[in-house]
Amino acid sequence: MTKVNLLPGWLKRQRVIDWRAIALVVLLVSAATLAIFRHYLVIQEVELVRAELQRVSEEQVLLRPSLDRRVQLQAELQAIRDKMTFLERIRARRWAPVLAEVARLTPVNVQVLLMEFSNPDDLVLTGKAGSLESIAQLMVGIDRSGLLQRSAVKYARDDDGRYDFEIRCRVR
Repeated sequence: MTKVNLLPGWLKRQRVIDWRAIALVVLLVSAATLAIFRHYLVIQEVELVRAELQRVSEEQVLLRPSLDRRVQLQAELQAIRDKMTFLERIRARRWAPVLAEVARLTPVNVQVLLMEFSNPDDLVLTGKAGSLESIAQLMVGIDRSGLLQRSAVKYARDDDGRYDFEIRCRVR
């Protein structure tokens, strides 16, 4: 008996299932779903980072005066430490008697602007005086001192009629 198919050809092709095409479609749909899900997770993570950045920015605005005050206090603390270190060095080297001696020897119309210890035993006095006699009086006092010994002096007259001077001494 011969079999005759009376159905049209397009209907016959519809009944044939192409598993390769279905597998490809399922693979593409699952890949797209996975990509969309990963994109969603990335967007959520970006939103969390933005929220955290906003919170940190607000805290920074609130804390800015405190941070500025902290920096100022640290600078003041460093200045105090520097002064304490300087004073400890003076005490450790026993410069206090030398400073007292210079203060005792300085005449009234002489202004010592800078006292610099260049070496452990060298002292440089820089300042202004109203007259040469005042500078001479200071030098004589240094020569007679039991702690100091004069080694050199320089002076020059400025525009106001005062004298700028620099006296180099050695500590005995």
